[in-house]
Amino acid sequence: MKKSTTEPMDPSKQFCPNETCRARGQIGKGNIRIHSYHPQRYRCWTCKKTFSVRRGTMMEGLRTDEETITRVVTFLSYGCPIQAIVHAYGLDERTVADWQKRAGEQCQRVHQAIVEQGHVKSQHIQPDEIRAKGRKLIIWIALAMDVTTRLWLAGVVSTSRDRRLIDRLFQHVRACCQFVQALLVCTDGFAAYPNSIVRAFREKVKKKEGRGRCSLQAWPGLCIATVMKRTEKKRVVEVTRKITRGALTKAQELLQMTVGCKEFNTSFIERLNATMRERLASLTRKCRHAGKPRGNVRSGNVFNWMYL
Repeated sequence: MKKSTTEPMDPSKQFCPNETCRARGQIGKGNIRIHSYHPQRYRCWTCKKTFSVRRGTMMEGLRTDEETITRVVTFLSYGCPIQAIVHAYGLDERTVADWQKRAGEQCQRVHQAIVEQGHVKSQHIQPDEIRAKGRKLIIWIALAMDVTTRLWLAGVVSTSRDRRLIDRLFQHVRACCQFVQALLVCTDGFAAYPNSIVRAFREKVKKKEGRGRCSLQAWPGLCIATVMKRTEKKRVVEVTRKITRGALTKAQELLQMTVGCKEFNTSFIERLNATMRERLASLTRKCRHAGKPRGNVRSGNVFNWMYL
């Protein structure tokens, strides 16, 4: 998110966003000049095109001052109800909802450009799902985090909790993680996890020289730990832990390398789930604020995840 419009414009930190410009992406080359101050616009002397200081941000095309938008988005990220913002700032409810959607879409683009580039060197991952109520439908939100760095990796939304949901989740997780020799994934008892994890974390290996196709082989140090809980009267009475894939000694070694972990569990991702339910009203277990379209729930969640 860019700074407030009250601060001076700095052309040396801008680049031309025109896709056909020869100087696209080049910063500090002297081709960007100030075109106008009100409204604030820059001009590229290579392609002769002008662009706003809000280009490429969630505020592009909006006329409201950046300070008000920033405050509203900050309140939304901390779980402030939309109706409270509407009454406090005199805004329309649809305007606030549109800003939240814009923020979610912008956060998604930032996440894809920064996190999903295969640079995360993870050693311990925990996935889980959230069940949310929509209008005349049930929405499942699958998400995963890197416990090593406490980094949120991915989240996908679907109307059914099945293998395709988990496959889509780990496709995004794989895009974030670089190849490592050893990785521990702790999951709950959902049967779709083991096969989806193996399909995601595998590489093409040429076993024989000469002609012939490469075979897909899972990472050599991939370990999957399953944590199953048995409840009675909404209380956990028994916890079963087992290694679904990999060696127990290797899994315990990876577990000890993670700060704050002493046994196989899914507590870190469950803590993130609880934070999501606290921040977003449509994820609360018992409430009257049911999620509307599935796309809005997805944008709102991505927005909250990026602001944690």
